[in-house]
Amino acid sequence: LVLFADRTLLLWYQDGSHMSAAMAGGNLYWTLICMPIGIASMTGAIVAQYVGSGKERQVGRFLWQSVWFATALIPLFIAIAIAAPWMFQISGQPNELIGAESTYMRILMIGAVGSVIETGLSGFFSGTQRTRIIMWASVGTGVLNVVLDIWFIFGGLGITALGIAGAAWASVIAFWFKAVIYGVILLGPAFDSRYRIRRGCQFDRK
Repeated sequence: LVLFADRTLLLWYQDGSHMSAAMAGGNLYWTLICMPIGIASMTGAIVAQYVGSGKERQVGRFLWQSVWFATALIPLFIAIAIAAPWMFQISGQPNELIGAESTYMRILMIGAVGSVIETGLSGFFSGTQRTRIIMWASVGTGVLNVVLDIWFIFGGLGITALGIAGAAWASVIAFWFKAVIYGVILLGPAFDSRYRIRRGCQFDRK
């Protein structure tokens, strides 16, 4: 939905070419991160297994492994960002769109780590049947993205129109915003004492 909002609003920016670039850039971005996202999404099933087997105190340590997993992906995401123009070239994209597509995808890769983290952390709430938190975090993130899209794409309030780069930055902020929301809630006293969230901050190779 975040990327869809980017494309829709870019349709009205300049001649609409940025919308086409966002479509290609966004699709390639998702294709390249869908596997890490899928791996991180398994936290929901494993958290539910811990809770069901009475091992709630292991949940915090397990959730931190999803954070370390996302952090370990940073070199890969940097490599993808560097190779973005080449990937668009070999896929036969029009030369006039490659610059905008590369800009969009490179900025989105800054938010890729946030996407993996928030996917992993959201597994706690789905695994413990607190899905309402996920719903409201998603609604808040979606609204924030639309507001920032309008502001960054078209400019105003001291910011010049950024076009496709503005759409990408709005998405990055939205991705990280959701990760921060989950992190703040998880580190609160309500969950920390029961699931040992803070004390689980350690690397567990196994």
